[in-house]
Amino acid sequence: MHLLYIEPSKQIIMKRLIMLAASVIAVFSLTSCEPEMSRAIIGTWEATSMEATVEGINMNFELEKMGLSMTFIFKENGTGTLVEKVEGETMSMDFDYSIEDGLLTLDSEGDIETVPVSIDGKKMTMVLDGEDILDEPGSTVKIYFTKK
Repeated sequence: MHLLYIEPSKQIIMKRLIMLAASVIAVFSLTSCEPEMSRAIIGTWEATSMEATVEGINMNFELEKMGLSMTFIFKENGTGTLVEKVEGETMSMDFDYSIEDGLLTLDSEGDIETVPVSIDGKKMTMVLDGEDILDEPGSTVKIYFTKK
C-alpha cells in the first residue's frame, strides 16, 4: 500500500481551503433555500385567525366563526387587492405594495400603511397597532394568514 505524504504546513493550508470551500457552499445552500420576502409574498393569502393583546390579556378569534373573511392577493408587479367580507357584505380595495426588512407597505390611493410581517412557508403573520383597531393604547393585533 502506498500512502501520499503531505508536508504538515501544506496539510494546514489544505484543511483551511477545504473549510473555506465548505463554508461557502453552506452559505449559498442556505440562502438559496430561503426565498426573499418580496417573492414569498406573491400569491393569495387568506386570514385564518386573529390574536389581540389588551392590557396583557390575549384573546384569540377564528375569523370564519365570526362571519369575517380577509384575503390579500399580492401580484408580481407590486400591486394587489384586499377583499373583506363582513356579515355577507363584500368590500375590496386595490393597493400598491413593497416589502423590505420585514415591513410591508401598502399604498391605497395615497393612504399609506406600514406593518411588520413575517412569512414562514405558507404561513404569514401581520402585526398591527391595536390602538388604531381596538382604540386601546398599548394593545396589539396579530393576524394569521395561510397561502392558498
